[in-house]
Amino acid sequence: MSFCKNERVSCKQVHRQWSYILFCECLRNYRIPINRTEFRVVMVNDVFWILREGYFNKNKKPKIKDKQIAITTYTQLGLLYLDQGQMELAHTALEEAVRQGKKHKDSYRLVKALIALADCRLMQRYDMKALEHYQEALKLTEKHSFDTLRFDILLEITEITKRNNLPTYQKYIDEFRQSALSLRDQREVERE
Repeated sequence: MSFCKNERVSCKQVHRQWSYILFCECLRNYRIPINRTEFRVVMVNDVFWILREGYFNKNKKPKIKDKQIAITTYTQLGLLYLDQGQMELAHTALEEAVRQGKKHKDSYRLVKALIALADCRLMQRYDMKALEHYQEALKLTEKHSFDTLRFDILLEITEITKRNNLPTYQKYIDEFRQSALSLRDQREVERE
């Protein structure tokens, strides 16, 4: 048995790249013993096991010190729960990511968390709640010029408004078109 200290690992078999960061964070902060060979191949279920067994603290809630890692970790954990079909756990983790993003005023990571939370709500078939989260994320993308994220959000919003026959559909289609043109112009400038 050994301890991991500030190691970075390349885990090609992991479903999401972030899991090794979470795993390293667990090992670094909580000194969880693990065999080095097992450490080389970290599977998604290992991260779940660490979380489920409560190796973070007595409340079985991860305590992560670095605010950027906390927001990203909660977001990715929520996405991982979504992939596993555990909707309520996903929703809880993603709401925590949003809370952390607002608390630390980290707009970019907050937008990513809001998008993930909206995606979760869509999978739960709560279109209007998803729309609210997308709209909140959209406001932040406009304020901070996160153009690529804005494009993705508008695409989702147009799908929701069309599916639900909302009167704002045309407004979002126009915004989506403008966003697409803006991204095309940016690409052309980068080529020059």
